[in-house]
Amino acid sequence: MSNALIYVGTALQYNQNYRRYLEDTITKRVGGLDQTFFVEEDAERVLLDIQHMQEISSNLFIIVTEGMEFISKVFIEHTLDLVSEGSYTLSIGLCMINILDVRLEEVLPQIVLQEKYMQQLFFFYDSLSQMNTFESQLSRFEISYQKSSFINGVVTYMLKAKGDQQFKDLFLVVDEKFYEQTILGDDLSKHIVDCLIDKEMTITCAESCTGGMIASRLVNNSGISAIFEGSVVSYSNDVKSRLIGVSEQTLHRHGAVSESCVREMLTGVMHKFEADIALAVSGIAGPDGGTEEKPVGTIFIGVKSIVQGMKIEKLQLNGNRNHIQESTVLSVFKLLIQSHKSLFFKKVSKSLDM
Repeated sequence: MSNALIYVGTALQYNQNYRRYLEDTITKRVGGLDQTFFVEEDAERVLLDIQHMQEISSNLFIIVTEGMEFISKVFIEHTLDLVSEGSYTLSIGLCMINILDVRLEEVLPQIVLQEKYMQQLFFFYDSLSQMNTFESQLSRFEISYQKSSFINGVVTYMLKAKGDQQFKDLFLVVDEKFYEQTILGDDLSKHIVDCLIDKEMTITCAESCTGGMIASRLVNNSGISAIFEGSVVSYSNDVKSRLIGVSEQTLHRHGAVSESCVREMLTGVMHKFEADIALAVSGIAGPDGGTEEKPVGTIFIGVKSIVQGMKIEKLQLNGNRNHIQESTVLSVFKLLIQSHKSLFFKKVSKSLDM
């Protein structure tokens, strides 16, 4: 099944925050958007684009922001069914169309279309041989999947099936053979927060090159206040020293982008907030600041806990500043989970209502 979204007009073109909210909401209903694009408010052009998309899509969402007068002219030969305020449907051939008349200050109109198949996302940790074994197990069930790289050492599997029995049978196999490699869900930060809440373990972080992005991902999750009191964005060397106790000797001898600095950042922020787990990062996100010894993309990440002690890794990432920062956040979450397998990997039967 293919899902497409058309924005009519340019009112939302630069409002990335609202578009992300809108597209995330739709994605939860239909499992993903294969194509998303903008068209000018030209009736003939819009109709041509819609005719093309309905030929290759099963579900088509059309977003308007200036009321339905224009879109009614586009579909003058069709009947629009009003489902609820701001939400209309019609069908052309095999394509179902849901038109949403959105207002930034109002509740999003009802999204009518939905995925005809059940779906489940897995994060899969481990070697290529383990992934091949997992895929061979998938072939035993009437389940289709799409695999994509998430971050080095982690891939995602989007599984789709016509009924829940196929998933239940697969989950029994996952529980038996793969539960120490798989995490259900679509957000590692949510999984981390849920597990820490369940174990009543607190977490904090000291961030340099990510500038608070790790903390932001964590506090996006409901219930975070039970396990998170605060963190430190220790961007400058002065803040690293004054607020979390990184020694001037370490900064002078090894520099802020070093294993030694991250080691002291972990110890300092963990002590400052009396947390059970601490995360820390320091690196060069670019595009400037790199040297021959430490080029752009050189990042040190670390995890320290009262249970497993300390683990630090050096990364050498490529890409622009935003990509390096985002990859660093995901790498920290990956390191935290991998270094605390008993805490974060659990059987599917304990994750879902079976």
